[in-house]
Amino acid sequence: MFKTEHAYSGGRVVLDATFSNIEILCEQVRLWDLDLRPMAAMAADQTAGRVMQIQDNEFSYGYCALSACFDQYGSAPPGVVTFVIKGVNTGKLWWRSLYTTEYEVLVYKPGSEVRCINGSGFDIQTVSIQWQSILAICESLKLECPDLQKLPETIKVTATQMGEIRVLLDTYREAPDRRLGHSVHLLLEHLIRSWVAQFQTKPLKIHNMLARERAVRNCLEFLDEADLSEVSMQQLRQISNISERTLQYVFQDKFSITPQVFLRSLRLSRAHTMLKQEDHRATSVGEVAASQGFWHHGRFSREYLRVFGETPSATRDSFRS
Repeated sequence: MFKTEHAYSGGRVVLDATFSNIEILCEQVRLWDLDLRPMAAMAADQTAGRVMQIQDNEFSYGYCALSACFDQYGSAPPGVVTFVIKGVNTGKLWWRSLYTTEYEVLVYKPGSEVRCINGSGFDIQTVSIQWQSILAICESLKLECPDLQKLPETIKVTATQMGEIRVLLDTYREAPDRRLGHSVHLLLEHLIRSWVAQFQTKPLKIHNMLARERAVRNCLEFLDEADLSEVSMQQLRQISNISERTLQYVFQDKFSITPQVFLRSLRLSRAHTMLKQEDHRATSVGEVAASQGFWHHGRFSREYLRVFGETPSATRDSFRS
């Protein structure tokens, strides 16, 4: 379902869409330069997600709610700084190789890499503003703004502050024509003031936590480059350099799925990508499945249907020229 673009005093709603399935969401929506790689199937009664984008005179606002688990990767928009506020159900989030808490505002600098793996029930709100506008705000607030690259990638706020931010943005999203743009701009000023004030703070170092973060990062980097048809759980344990029990716990804690399910989902996603590519038109569905480590064609088709809502052959047919 798409709502048509409409203008209001102070800005315009560019997009407001609810998607009925994962495939439509992944193919028709590009948040920034962002790809969504499904990591788990949705429940039968769930929609894939909702996306909303509003362009105000001084900033742009975005909302994204996802029902399924996705591996999100791409790049942030050039020229703007984007502040990301996580929804109350999103909580802790594995984000750019960091394990962020519920009370951190995430910051995407212009053109920076986006890498995030979300669980189900994920929702975020974003407010983006030009870097030159941030410098102007700093000047008006009499703040000495350091170089952009020296500023941190998260802003810590209190539980009360986070609650107030969410309420304001929720209200703005549901009724953007209520002249709340000025209040959102004041919120931006507050976030910028906190951002500048925290630029010299150091993250708390906890040895066990760092070891687990490093283990997951090593696994993800290895899987990004690996031939998935040959990857085994023993390899992941060796790459992560932690015990099997700890590896299971870390994946469950960060992504709400086991490493086995994560690996299977990654294989399905790569097969899905191959089936859409013209370079693989002459490759049979069975060969595509085998290239990603699925040796039983019937089982592959059932798993594929469960995640993408269609058979592998249907995906291939829909992308034929």
